Order: sequence, then structure tokens, then C-alpha cells
Amino acid sequence: MINLKSLLDSLNNGLVEINFSSMNTGEQKSILCSLNEQYLKSHSTMNQDSNNDSILVYKPQTKDWEDIRLDSILDWAEITNE
Repeated sequence: MINLKSLLDSLNNGLVEINFSSMNTGEQKSILCSLNEQYLKSHSTMNQDSNNDSILVYKPQTKDWEDIRLDSILDWAEITNE
């Protein structure tokens, strides 16, 4: 089970790589995403409801949004600048 609060905290702090199964194709996908204002220059920030079954994340590389069901997330990792 995904710790949603921890994931949202990491997304709000910077970049996160999320590995999940696509609900449309069943393929495993890996995306780099964030909810940090630094990456949302032309978008507004949003509050995520911790009671939802999915989260909406911004993909800075493609400049679009991805809706991910929580039960499809395989794992995730915060990306740090080392």
C-alpha cells in the first residue's frame, strides 16, 4: 500500500519517479513528475485529496499531466540532486 502523504510530500518538494501499471494498456510505465511550484510555472498548484483513489501529477519533461490510480503504483522514489 502506498503511503499517500509521503508521496504527496515528496511531489511537493521536488521530482519523483513513479513506476505504475497503465490502466489503459496494462504496460508498466515510469514517469518523472512533480507538484512543486518550480516545475508548474505556467500552471496553478493544486491540493490533492488524500481520500481519492488517484493522484494528478505534472510531468515537466512533456509539460502535461498524468492521472494515476493509487492501486496501480508499483513503487516510487524521490529524485535528489547529488
